[in-house]
Amino acid sequence: MYVRPDHITAGGTYNFNGVKPGVIYQYATQEDYYHQHAFGLSVTAPLAGGSAKLGAKYLLRKYDSHYVDLAALSEKKASVWTVGAGYEYPFSKRTNLWTYAGYADGAKGWKNEADVNYNGWQVGLGLLHKF
Repeated sequence: MYVRPDHITAGGTYNFNGVKPGVIYQYATQEDYYHQHAFGLSVTAPLAGGSAKLGAKYLLRKYDSHYVDLAALSEKKASVWTVGAGYEYPFSKRTNLWTYAGYADGAKGWKNEADVNYNGWQVGLGLLHKF
């Protein structure tokens, strides 16, 4: 039986003369499976004609111990943190160049599992044109 997850998210930003700090909080749950809290911080600032972005998130998840399929997991809790940085440069009103780099560390949730590695890097570069 599938039970849909429920999410509650609250956050906001404020513009301080072009520099925009932001915060976010999210609570998510799926009945008889997990409960989690996520916290995030970000900032966007003008840089060299474009926008520089920096963000970080920390997630705490607790798996319900009575969920049958999780009996094999040695850890019933997980914590994940991520950081990322990006840059957008507008060539025109409809076209911009973007780049992104980020890192995630999720190993604390599966630290006793020998064949699992949930850490990783992600990078991206692209050109966006809006029609």
